[in-house]
Amino acid sequence: MRNLTKILVVVVSAIVIVWTAGVLTPRVVKAVSATLVQNIDSPARNAWNAHCSFQEPMPHESCGISAPVGEELVIQTVTFQGAAPAYVDDLVLTLNISSGEDLSWSTEIHKTALNVVPEINLDVFLPSNSNYFLSGTSTTLYVNPSPGGATNINVFVNTAKPHNPAYPGDAIEGFITLFGYTVNLGTN
Repeated sequence: MRNLTKILVVVVSAIVIVWTAGVLTPRVVKAVSATLVQNIDSPARNAWNAHCSFQEPMPHESCGISAPVGEELVIQTVTFQGAAPAYVDDLVLTLNISSGEDLSWSTEIHKTALNVVPEINLDVFLPSNSNYFLSGTSTTLYVNPSPGGATNINVFVNTAKPHNPAYPGDAIEGFITLFGYTVNLGTN
């Protein structure tokens, strides 16, 4: 009887082990293979941002940003913050991208009322007698890598208003930030 009990325990244990392995093994194999397989049609996206600033005489201001070499860049957000003389109500922000193909993108920015909290004197932080500009624009700009290597993004801020002699030394100053991601396309 003892031998029969031992044999029965061994057989039941073997059945439980085989059943457990049969149920769990496909899940484990699937999980491991999912981490080892990469979809080459959807390469990894890497977060990217860059900025430039300027303070130049009116009416044309610019700065430049270099795009990553050998990677496709997708710009998703363009932000601008700056100031211009009080007689300027509107600015035009333009991105000119020179790579394998030339691309241009523009948006108009209107002055912003910043003195919403009268207890805070913003003239301490920003130029006095100025209009202030804040803008955040969602977009989708695909910047393909340049065959020659470097891809330049030139940022221009313009106004239609000519220089006003009543404002000596008038200038537009600002800070532009581009947000997006890069994709490493690899080499063929």
